[in-house]
Amino acid sequence: MYDGIIFDKDGVLLDSGINNFRWIDQVRSEAAEKRGYEFTADDSYTLIHATSVEEIDQLITSKNMSWGDLKIIEKEVQKKKKKLIKDGTITLFPGVKKLLNSIEVEKAVVSNAPKDITEFTLNHFSIEKHFSKVNATSVDKPKRYYRRKKPKPVMLKEVIDELGFENPLMIGDTSADILAAENAGIDSIHVNSYNFDPKTDPTYQVPRVEKVEEIIRNS
Repeated sequence: MYDGIIFDKDGVLLDSGINNFRWIDQVRSEAAEKRGYEFTADDSYTLIHATSVEEIDQLITSKNMSWGDLKIIEKEVQKKKKKLIKDGTITLFPGVKKLLNSIEVEKAVVSNAPKDITEFTLNHFSIEKHFSKVNATSVDKPKRYYRRKKPKPVMLKEVIDELGFENPLMIGDTSADILAAENAGIDSIHVNSYNFDPKTDPTYQVPRVEKVEEIIRNS
């Protein structure tokens, strides 16, 4: 029996994948262009999937950008995301509130989305009350952000230690989520919201988030 459930946010709770996430590429490109830099969709992909500070440093150096420039660009992404949430373009997945109400064990959120937008999202949709702990890292110090982001297990382990979980379950939609769970030594559910195949094997796999309830109920 799992004694805690740890949720990723985007792709599990929040359906932010509109236009196959190309809206994010566009915001980054436009924000970079305003500062005199070129930032392509491939660059955006590298940024999202990088697992070390060194990879990011190599990317921004190749663009003649600074870490400060990167912080400003990422702040623009979060600003746009807030607008899309406020105007109803980005919403929770169907069944999320029902799922959260159905889970009786303690719950937490561990997200690679920056701290500000993560807290905004939970508050905007009035689901913050369901979570004993929300762990996300600010982009105000971007090097620290990239040192902590999943698939590194650091944020998961902090939640596990703080809440005293002995047998928690991680729910995520990306390889980073599933690898973070594996690196933390816990079970995982891959929610295939956007048809992303994880690079490692999750404990369970479901096509959409509302199917998670059955797994938890039968565990």
